[in-house]
Amino acid sequence: ICIFSNQKNILDDKSYLNLFKRKLEQVIKVLNKKHSLQFIVFVSTDSGYYRKPCIGLYELLKKMFYPQISKALYIGDAAGRKTNRTGKKDFADSDLKFALNCGMDFKVPEEFFGIIPNYKFKSTLKK
Repeated sequence: ICIFSNQKNILDDKSYLNLFKRKLEQVIKVLNKKHSLQFIVFVSTDSGYYRKPCIGLYELLKKMFYPQISKALYIGDAAGRKTNRTGKKDFADSDLKFALNCGMDFKVPEEFFGIIPNYKFKSTLKK
């Protein structure tokens, strides 16, 4: 499992950096409860080619670990929805655009993890 995260300027704030690390550790701990999984984490700390929705982090993953990757699934909560499971608008659409730019299939957490039964995300954006 690879985690891609935009965290602009996180290196400028030690307390936020530590909070982010603790959150990441908790996510990995929860996901590892049922299965023993391996994780790779890429964090974009600035603007540019390595910030989603640009494809730099995905290209780096392929170059460093999986040069022959041909199919991938991206799960993200920044899908540009007008209303998400909390009734609020998504903060962005960068996860969806990142997946599309990289040629990956895309699902939102509600759909992939079954948070909302029978939930189907429909995007107006096309590959």
